Amino acid sequence: MGDILSGYLGAFTVGDIFTKTFAVFVANWRATVIYAVFVALLTSGLQFGLARNGGYPFSGAGLAATIAATLLSNIAGYVLVWHILDHLDFATTSFSGGRYFPYLGATIVMGIASCFGMLLLIVPGLLLMARWSAALPLITARGTGVFDAMAESWEMTRSRMWTIIGFYCLFGLVIMAITFPVMAGIGIISLREGLPTEVSVTKLGLQLVGSVLQNLVSGVVVCSSVALFALLLENAGAETEVFA
Repeated sequence: MGDILSGYLGAFTVGDIFTKTFAVFVANWRATVIYAVFVALLTSGLQFGLARNGGYPFSGAGLAATIAATLLSNIAGYVLVWHILDHLDFATTSFSGGRYFPYLGATIVMGIASCFGMLLLIVPGLLLMARWSAALPLITARGTGVFDAMAESWEMTRSRMWTIIGFYCLFGLVIMAITFPVMAGIGIISLREGLPTEVSVTKLGLQLVGSVLQNLVSGVVVCSSVALFALLLENAGAETEVFA
């Protein structure tokens, strides 16, 4: 699969990131769809089971289920990242569950920092997201520690920060244009079915469809992360220098 990642030596543009993201998704669409369906079934199943017993979302059991679903979704995301990196010959070691904990730690640290940055007029949050965009692939592909991966990503993205930010902005607009009409329609139909706490087959089906769509977007985001990682490696000159 290495040929998918060739042809982008030197500086890259926003268009290059979109093109590479599409190529990575096409090469890994089955794994991405499986990830989306698995996580959707997991979260929707937990919510449905608790709702039938009056325990969702305003209860201790509901909170515990939400935390469990979030953690399992994050684990599934880690597996998807590693699978794509390995499929494209970027994983230098075999799969290791032990690397999940640095992955989780980086997700939490970067997530909190980026959210805080978003509160400061959005731009600081986008800046942090751009500069740390290679951290999770670095942790997953070669087992780099959390802060070492964040520091290395910061250096790798130094000269391409605004290009990456531009991609994130356009990518977000594209995703919104595609998903908003669908999610709005699902929300309107769900409201007609009754209160949020009421359970029906129609609402369960709509919730499942919406969840699959949301997680499919998350899977595409993973593809974009790997695509950007590939471009950064190639922009640096050679993969062997980065993985030395």
